[in-house]
Amino acid sequence: MLIQKTGSFSESWRHFEVFDYRRFETRISAGSLSQADSLLLSLPRQQPVILITNINVNTKDVPIVVSRTQVAPQYMELVIRFNE
Repeated sequence: MLIQKTGSFSESWRHFEVFDYRRFETRISAGSLSQADSLLLSLPRQQPVILITNINVNTKDVPIVVSRTQVAPQYMELVIRFNE
């Protein structure tokens, strides 16, 4: 895998001529675990989870990476900071 070889997402993307990118969107929602995810995460299936989906785009706003993370709420802190 290229990321393992380079040690960097940014360096790996350069290999595909993506020289700049930005975070377009992060969605945070609640969900439930599938049976497979429940086993993988060692959490009960009825345990609610926080779902985080990130979309990164290139300079032409074409999505280049979509990632999805599941977090047990008891292990998450959500901080929202507003500039004055």
